[in-house]
Parts: sequence; C-alpha cells; structure tokens
Amino acid sequence: MHDMSPFAIYPRHKGKHKKLKAMESFFNELATALIPVSIVVVLPVMIVWLVMRAKINRDNKNAEVLMKAVENNSVQDVDKILDGLRKPAVSAREVMLQRLLRGCAFFFVGIPFIIIGCLQNSDGWTEAPIYWCRGSGCPGVGVAYLIVHFVSRNLSKSDKD
Repeated sequence: MHDMSPFAIYPRHKGKHKKLKAMESFFNELATALIPVSIVVVLPVMIVWLVMRAKINRDNKNAEVLMKAVENNSVQDVDKILDGLRKPAVSAREVMLQRLLRGCAFFFVGIPFIIIGCLQNSDGWTEAPIYWCRGSGCPGVGVAYLIVHFVSRNLSKSDKD
C-alpha cells in the first residue's frame, strides 16, 4: 500500500511523479519560511494595529461624550469631563521605581541563563550558545535600567538641593 502525500490527493510512487515531489518540497520550504515571517512581521504589525485601534476607539468615544456635553450647553460639565478624560500624570518617583523593578527583573532573569550556559558548555552541549545569547542580553538590559534609575535618582536629589 502506498503512503499518502500530505500536500496532494495522489499516492506517492517511488521514482514516479517528479512534479509531485517537487511540489511537496516547495510546500515544505514555504511552510518553514512562513512561520518565522509570520512571527517576525505579521505578529508585531497586528499588535500595533490592535493598540492603535483601541486608542482611536477610546478617542472617538471621548469625542462623542464631549459633543453631547457641548450640545447641552453645559460649559461646566465639559470642563469636568475634560479633567476626567485626561490620563493621570505619573510621578517621577513611580517612574524611578518602575525602572528599578524592570532593571532587577531583567538582571535576575538573565543570570540563570548565563549559569546554565556555563554549566552546559563544560559538558559539550550544543545549545549552550542560545543560553549565552539570552543570558548576556537580559542582564545588559537590566544593568542599563539600573544605571538610568541611579543616575535619575542622583539628579533628582541634586535638583532638590
């Protein structure tokens, strides 16, 4: 009994149907190329599109609320509505604490990758470079966040003096 081709309705024959084999090879190559392209190109585009669509919808709803308030000739209500629609300002302390948190998280996530890369590299493991790359990137980003946190903290202290 002949095994079936996943890309055609015709059974595979040994040595026959070279076009079918070429087509199967093409589809295999296409499938292996589409997965990275969809992850690298399509996924970020979809994320940006969804975020922008959500912002546009929010702005449209806010504009409708403001238009109804203007139609009712209630100027005091419009001022209150505008104050309510504005995003609350993030304090400098909150920004610094977010940087500290991100810096520590990136740094401490990357350290185990470096340790695993060191341990596996001594055993001759072939996937150790993957851990080295991840391990060197995460602490690098973490240290950058920590540097920005400490520099901005020192600048805010000098501004207060």
